[in-house]
Order: sequence, then C-alpha cells, then structure tokens
Amino acid sequence: MNNRLIKCCLYAVTFICTAPSFVTHASTELIETSGLKCKGLSDKEQRLSCFDELFKDKELAPSPAINKGNWMITQKVSPIDDSKNVVISLYADRPIETKSNGKSMPLLTIRCAEKKTSFYVYWDTYLGSKSLEVTHRLDSDKALTERWDISTDNKAVFYSDWNGGAKAIIKQLNGKDKLFMQLTPYGSSPVSAIFYLNGMDNALKPVRDACGW
Repeated sequence: MNNRLIKCCLYAVTFICTAPSFVTHASTELIETSGLKCKGLSDKEQRLSCFDELFKDKELAPSPAINKGNWMITQKVSPIDDSKNVVISLYADRPIETKSNGKSMPLLTIRCAEKKTSFYVYWDTYLGSKSLEVTHRLDSDKALTERWDISTDNKAVFYSDWNGGAKAIIKQLNGKDKLFMQLTPYGSSPVSAIFYLNGMDNALKPVRDACGW
C-alpha cells in the first residue's frame, strides 16, 4: 500500500469519526456524496486524485481592504462623559509658506467630542484674532467665499455655525474627490491648500457613529 493510499484511508477514517463535530449537516452530506463518488472510481490513480481534491486545504479569500485613503483616525474615551471621542485628520498635498511662520502643513480635521461635531483646518500660522474670509471649492464646483471662525490659538479656522455648522460642510464633501481652500493670514499673502478626500466616507464612519448622525 503506497503513501497516497494510506493518506486516503486516514482521510476517510478521520472524516467518519469527526465530521459531525465540525461541519454542518449540509456540508457533511456534500462530503459524503463526493466521497462515495471517489470511492466508486475503478481506476486507482483517479480514485486517489479524487480524494486528494476532496480533502485538500481550501484557502479563504482575503477580506477586501477598507479604503480610508490618507485619513488618520484616533479614538479615545471622553474624560467628561465617557462617550467616544473620534478625530479624523488629513494633511494637505503640500506645505504653505508664510512670513510669520515659514513653511507649515495644513491639516483638515473632523471631530466628534462629547457628541458635538466640529470641522476645522489647522494652518499652523497666525491667522488673526477674529473671523476670516475663506474661499473653498469642491472638485469643479463653483468656488464659495464665506467667513469662518478663528480658533482660540489663532492658527485654525472652524466652519461657522452661521454657515450651517460642521455637518453642513461635511455633507458638501460627500462624494467629492478634492477640496481647495484659500485664505489670507494676518500680515501675509494669500495661501492655499488642496486636500484629496479619497476614502473619506469610510474614515468618517466612526465620527458619525460617535455623534449619532
């Protein structure tokens, strides 16, 4: 009795003894039917090849990767109310340069903190002390110029509540490929940045879940 025949017999014994404990009834019937088919083959080589095919390992197809583009995601528990705080961020395609701070990389951020959604862009340079006019354009849509609030550290702009709030602009971004932004920091020339939004819908999911929208 050669090694392949021994292997075949061991497979058959293993199947008879253990099949009920690890396969479903339907799977067991399928294997039994296939096993009888193999057993009924008169040619020994064909019979052994049939059993080899029946019991060979089946590789599971890898799960498709979830596309989140270049978005960075952080999640923490709020020390205030134990809710989930989620921040997703995306760097611009290139740095800007200003008189007050030299080169810096703009960072777009969407945040859910204590169930409140925020949308802001950090420019890492002094922007001014009050609200600021910001021009933004999505893909080939018409450019819009609106006033955005300036953060308390004077280096970021928030999408203002009087423009509809954070969720309003996030809704505008849905299905878009890129966001162009331009503003003029205090005492500097206008600067602009492009954010490529690939993967945003998947990256945004934990923010939606945390803030319940």
